[in-house]
Amino acid sequence: MKLINFRGFFIMYSVRFVWREDQDYGGEGWAPKKFPEFNIVQGVGLAHDALEHFADDDGSLHGELQAFGAMIHVRWLGGWHYMIGNPGIYTPAVNMANDFIQFMYTILSGEELKAAPKTYRCRGVYGKDVEKIIDETLIEARKLVLSELDDEDAARIIELWNDFRDNARSWMRIGYRRAFRRFGDTSDELPYVFKSIADSVENFHGSYGDELVVQVYPKETRANVIFKPAYELDN
Repeated sequence: MKLINFRGFFIMYSVRFVWREDQDYGGEGWAPKKFPEFNIVQGVGLAHDALEHFADDDGSLHGELQAFGAMIHVRWLGGWHYMIGNPGIYTPAVNMANDFIQFMYTILSGEELKAAPKTYRCRGVYGKDVEKIIDETLIEARKLVLSELDDEDAARIIELWNDFRDNARSWMRIGYRRAFRRFGDTSDELPYVFKSIADSVENFHGSYGDELVVQVYPKETRANVIFKPAYELDN
């Protein structure tokens, strides 16, 4: 992620993606150039990486939880679930809870969730629906995770859950506040920026080594997607 700032304010940042084969699941698609070993993404996944992740993200669990907090500002407060249909079913909590299954498998495999720093950024966010969305997501996630795991793994998660929940809540609050600082109070507009990125690349197929550059102008609430074929890139 390349950042351009002026007097502490981000004017523009860019995120690069490269077209390659997915080593885990097969098929081809876009992967973050910073992490080419990651699984490939298309429309929504690519927009998520461009708008809801941060420059210091290292692919860790706490980085993904911050991105989920950013998701609240970028998508959910602005009504993304209404834009894509079925708002009564496809709620923020239901959408985000699905990924917690993978989070739990990551923890069961031995990765620990880094403790959130004890700063004001971990305090409750009031005046909007942020806390409501976080609480509902964690409640839904627990139900979903326990329904998917076998008895032995479920018992282990029950044992770990309270500490994980409180830590995850803190990381999501940090991610929300970082997204608010990045974009300002523009949650009504951001779902449209997200959709413009997702739609522009959803069915866009490249060739091996091609790149996409997503340029984001946070204070202007807009983004550009630039295609760079492999044969034009410097080696």
